[in-house]
Amino acid sequence: MDAPSREIPDIWVRTRRRGLFGLAVVAAAAVAAWAGRGTSRVVRPFEFEEDDEHVFGLGNASASRLGNATVSGLRDDDTDVDGLCLDYCPNTTSANDAACRLCDLQKVVRFHNEYEDASGIPIGEGYYPYMYLVEMWKPTTAELNAFELGDEAVSRVRRVDWSGDDVGHAVGSRVTMTFETHGTRNVTVSMRVATTRGEELGFHVELAVTVRYVRHEIRSLSVDDRSRFLDALSAVYATGDDLGKSVYGDKFRSSHYLVRKHLLGGGGKECDHWHDDAGIVTHHIAFTLHSY
Repeated sequence: MDAPSREIPDIWVRTRRRGLFGLAVVAAAAVAAWAGRGTSRVVRPFEFEEDDEHVFGLGNASASRLGNATVSGLRDDDTDVDGLCLDYCPNTTSANDAACRLCDLQKVVRFHNEYEDASGIPIGEGYYPYMYLVEMWKPTTAELNAFELGDEAVSRVRRVDWSGDDVGHAVGSRVTMTFETHGTRNVTVSMRVATTRGEELGFHVELAVTVRYVRHEIRSLSVDDRSRFLDALSAVYATGDDLGKSVYGDKFRSSHYLVRKHLLGGGGKECDHWHDDAGIVTHHIAFTLHSY
């Protein structure tokens, strides 16, 4: 009877020591950050700089060094139309043409959905190394980046064609598309742009769009999305594993399975494998990925 009484305090002491050590590390990091603060602006981990061309997601077929006036504008392969940025804008007599503004920007188009419109905050808030980040399964607006281009440049665009993986083909300066595949999807944007000389030239760019699942705080969900979420949650709680897999597919997991899995990892008498130290991160990430 004495062994358990000694074992439990020993485990508690070791756990407490690890916790105190972790708190000490966090406190030291906070002090170092405070001491090193300065008057410079705060830069997020992946805030874009002009030389970071490797993270901007521009297709190799239509992108050269960012910062130059040749980020896009190659001739379309299936037409004989001259390219705006390669054939026209390099000419010194055309440098002041508003249409050439298209060649100067790193982001000539923008993607956004209803949540970004409501909050004014882009997906990821600038913390991820992707120029074009969109939410999977969510209707997304794709349009010319009028904020950066300006009204004069936008008025020169006569036609915009969008095509690519998942999204099919659409025409217009503002279109809606839904990405249904997780990962990197290619979107091609082709335009006809009028110059001051009255001619229409081609502008062509290929974009690498990063598609991700996005978690939302439940109170921020739209009425439709909240209803779908609660319906799915109800199915998880009310449906057994065998029936759920036959109806929803092999990746279905019931609430009974999820609760049991969590308790087996976090409720062991020897220690809490899921919440002590590094377990809080590794186990919960694995647990989440197990359901995809």
